[in-house]
Amino acid sequence: MKTQFFGKRSKRGAAGVLAGAAAVWLTAVLMGGCGNNDSGPVTPNVGGSYKLTVIFEPDSNAGYITPAQAQGTMYQSGTDVTVTAHPSVPGKYVFLGWTGADSTKDDSVAMVKMNGPKTLTAKFLEKFAVDVVADPDSGGTVERYPDSTYYTYSAPGLPVELTAIPNEGFVFDKWVSEDTTYLEADPIVRVKNKDSKYTAKFNPLPKVVATATEGGDSVTIEPYKVGYNRGDSVTVTVIFDATKYLFQGWFAPGASSFESRDNPYTFEIGASDKVLEARFRSVPAKRRL
Repeated sequence: MKTQFFGKRSKRGAAGVLAGAAAVWLTAVLMGGCGNNDSGPVTPNVGGSYKLTVIFEPDSNAGYITPAQAQGTMYQSGTDVTVTAHPSVPGKYVFLGWTGADSTKDDSVAMVKMNGPKTLTAKFLEKFAVDVVADPDSGGTVERYPDSTYYTYSAPGLPVELTAIPNEGFVFDKWVSEDTTYLEADPIVRVKNKDSKYTAKFNPLPKVVATATEGGDSVTIEPYKVGYNRGDSVTVTVIFDATKYLFQGWFAPGASSFESRDNPYTFEIGASDKVLEARFRSVPAKRRL
């Protein structure tokens, strides 16, 4: 059948016809297809998927969440998600709370419904260390008061008293940090807004070592100490059989480093170790009584 049009056709009218035809076609597709296609109705994705983002304060080193895979995951609309915050270093970081959560449980657990992109913020308080060590380890013990692994910083910083106690045979020298040297054994320092370390330096005290070559039965050192202070008076004595051996004297290390023929021999401690050797030679048999 041939259709005839009378009158002038407007451009707007043609556009309306085309739009109407497109709407009819789209409805047919959504309701069950068109033509002989009987694959069933097509259901549109009405809800969509949304991303969960977790932020850590003061920085990403402060903590982590479980389950870890929740970070950055795309969730179907309406999904309920639960995450738990943990400090990366217990004691150094203290969990304060969540922002952005629909609800929380036991402080560290956050729950959120994914009805759109969501951002959770886990807030932590960072504490700071005041580490104290002895150098060398055998040189002494170190203490701090108040004693704690980590401290809360609040300007100008909590005062902390350091104490260095030398072991026997050592003397305290100084405390050293990255930017300061303290000559007193018990300085007061302050907690900083960063980790800090203080090293107590100990120096070994001078020692006295006295031995004897063949002929010497025993050597005594009076008073005997692991280490001596400079200026201390010390006496060494060697016991020997004078009928068999002739005492040649006290020698320091070295072939000709003669010290004294006194026995007992008394001397003052200097800045370094004192090493002595009592040397003897045999008395010829014909001279022995």
